[in-house]
Amino acid sequence: MKTDESALSVTIVSTDRAVLRELSWTLSLFGYHVTATTEYSEDSPWRRDTCPGILLIDTLVGEEADQIISATRTAHYQYRIAIHDFTSGESCERLLTLGVDDVVRKPTNLGELLTRLRAGVRRLEFERRLGQHAMLDSASGLPSRRGLERQIQERNLSGRTGPVSLLVVGVDFLPLIEQQSGVRAVQHLSTNLAKCIAEDLGEQEIGGVLAANAFALLLNRSPEAAEQFAKQLATSYSSCETLARAARTSPTLSALVVPWSADQSIAAQLDQCETTFCHLQSCGGDCVVHAQQLRDQISTWRTNMDEGVPFEEVIAQDLMEMFPITFTTHQLDSGLAAGVVSPQLLCSPCFPVVDDEGTLVGVIDPGQLASSSGSQTLRQPPTLHQTQTLSEMFDAFTVSDESQMVVVDDDNRPIGYLSSEGLASLVLDPISAVRYQQSATASQGLSSLVVPVESQPTPVPGSAIAPC
Repeated sequence: MKTDESALSVTIVSTDRAVLRELSWTLSLFGYHVTATTEYSEDSPWRRDTCPGILLIDTLVGEEADQIISATRTAHYQYRIAIHDFTSGESCERLLTLGVDDVVRKPTNLGELLTRLRAGVRRLEFERRLGQHAMLDSASGLPSRRGLERQIQERNLSGRTGPVSLLVVGVDFLPLIEQQSGVRAVQHLSTNLAKCIAEDLGEQEIGGVLAANAFALLLNRSPEAAEQFAKQLATSYSSCETLARAARTSPTLSALVVPWSADQSIAAQLDQCETTFCHLQSCGGDCVVHAQQLRDQISTWRTNMDEGVPFEEVIAQDLMEMFPITFTTHQLDSGLAAGVVSPQLLCSPCFPVVDDEGTLVGVIDPGQLASSSGSQTLRQPPTLHQTQTLSEMFDAFTVSDESQMVVVDDDNRPIGYLSSEGLASLVLDPISAVRYQQSATASQGLSSLVVPVESQPTPVPGSAIAPC
C-alpha cells in the first residue's frame, strides 16, 4: 500500500503474523506509514531508525519485548505502545514501569488503537516543541542553539570579556557517509567531534550546536589563532583510527572563521554564520576559510552572473548541436538519401546538403526524406558563423522568422545547428533529472529510445544560481 512521504511512521513488532497483517493494512488506510516485523533482536534494521515515530510491541514474547520497552530512549523520541493480552494474568503496571508509554488490549479494538495512536502523535509533537526549547543538545551533550545564545547573553550581562572569534565546524560529506556506512557511523562521527570540541576549548570559551552538522565555538582568540585552532582540531580528528573504521573512510572537517561583533545581535550573527557555512560546503571539504573572504567571493560570483560575465566568451560552436548525418547533392539526386534510417530516430530538425567541397547548399526536412513521392526540395536556412557571440546569436534569432539556424565555419561548411528554443532553455532554464522523461503512455517501440535535444522545461525548486 502506498503512503505519503510525510506520513507518520508506525513500527509493529509481533510474532503473530495475523496481527501484523491486519494492523498494517488497517493503519495504512488511516494514513500511517507502517513497518511490520517479527524481529525483536537488537540487530534488526528497525532498531536503527532515527526518526520520531510510534512503536507497537506485542508482549507475547515476554523477555525480548521487555528489553525493547526498557531500552534507553534516543534523541528522537519514539512513543511505545504495548499490545497486551489482559487475560494472561499479567498486569499492565509492570509494562508501564518498564518504560512503555501506553497499553492497548489484545485482540486490538480499532477505536481504542486509533485513539491511543492519536495520543502518541500529540506526544511526539510535544517532544518536538520541547526540543526546540531545550538548552542542551541530547545527541552531542553540548548546548543547543538556544542554550548557546543564552550562555552568550549571560556572559555579556556578567561583564566578562566577550568572545573575539566564532568558529563554525562540521564533518565533511556527512550525508554521503550516512548512505555508505549508516546512521550509527554518522552518530559516532558527530559525537566524537563534540567530545573533541569540549576537550579542546579553553576557559571562558563556549561550544554548542549551531545547526545540523554545524558546531559553533565562541573563542577568546584572534581570527588567526582561531584558524590555527581549527586546523589542529581537524588534524587530530581526522587521524583517529576509531573514527576511520566507523565511517570506513578518513573523516575530514571544514571550518569557518568569523570575527565576533559585540555591536550586532547574537541571533543575527549566528544566522549569518549558519548561512555562510552552508556555502562553505561548495569548497570541497577539508578546509578552513575566513567568512569575509568567502562572502566576498560569493558577492563577486553573483555580480558576474548577473552581468553575464561567464557567457562573454561563449560562441556558437560551443552551444551548437551536431548534425547526425550530412548528405551530398549527389546522394540526393540519385535517391540514396531516401534509404537513410528512419528520420524520426535522428533527433534533428533538418539535415544539411553539401556540394563536393563540403560547402552548404541547403537543408532538407526530415519529412521529405520519408516521402515516397521522390520530390525533395532544398531550402536555404539562415546561418550563424561559428565564432558569433551569445548576444549576436540572440539578436539573429530575434530578427529571423526561422526557429533553427545552421552553424558554419569560415568555408561555409555546416558543422552544427542551433534552435531558438534550445538556446534559450540552455542558458536560462534550470535542469532537472526528469526533464527528458517520457510520459507513461509513450510509445514503447524503437523510437521510444530517442531522447530529443529539446524538451519542455520542468520547474525546479529554488534558484538555479543559488549555491545554498
